[in-house]
Amino acid sequence: MKTAMERAQEMISINFGELPALAVLYAKYNCNLYGMCGETLLTSWAHYAQAVENLPCDNSLYAIDDNGRNWFKENAGTYSGTWKEFLEKGK
Repeated sequence: MKTAMERAQEMISINFGELPALAVLYAKYNCNLYGMCGETLLTSWAHYAQAVENLPCDNSLYAIDDNGRNWFKENAGTYSGTWKEFLEKGK
């Protein structure tokens, strides 16, 4: 089974437009809190993989906390599709 870190490492090399909108919005949320850097993005993608794709995390540094889980619970049904589709809708 793929882990959240393996999925995060895949996502880090995908064009933003092709990423799930929910994942990009969560990364934006984290970047506003901690600043934008590769580590913030990797952590955001790992949290997305755990919360949305239900992948296990094998590295405690990237384990999602209650705040992250709550963010996904609050926003899960709001954003679907890719980031490109989200931007084209003008939301």
